[in-house]
Amino acid sequence: MLRTGTVRRMQSTTPYRRADILLVEFPFTDLSGRMQRPAVVLSGDDFNQSGRDLIVAQITSNVSTQRVGDHVISGWQQAGLLKPSVARAKLATLMTSKVRRTLGRMPAADMMGIEGRIRAVLRL
Repeated sequence: MLRTGTVRRMQSTTPYRRADILLVEFPFTDLSGRMQRPAVVLSGDDFNQSGRDLIVAQITSNVSTQRVGDHVISGWQQAGLLKPSVARAKLATLMTSKVRRTLGRMPAADMMGIEGRIRAVLRL
């Protein structure tokens, strides 16, 4: 039985952490389907460990088209990406079962850049 005001935590079986780069099934914005692509974990470790969901931002290798909210990843090789890439302000909450594998970790400087872009887009 839970006391009023307490949050029941579901123990996660995944070790995913903020700034991890994962290969995931990312949904199309019209929800007509999904595509396997890299994404960076934005949600904090407490959130990630409390259940089976992760909040992620899409990563694309289409660097020729820049959109509001995009961050060009300068440390793409260090991050474990195969090509020059951009983190987009396209966010999704996904179940960890949609993760195919871990590709790497976003360098701290790039993570700060991504956070700043998302804050600006959301006006936080």
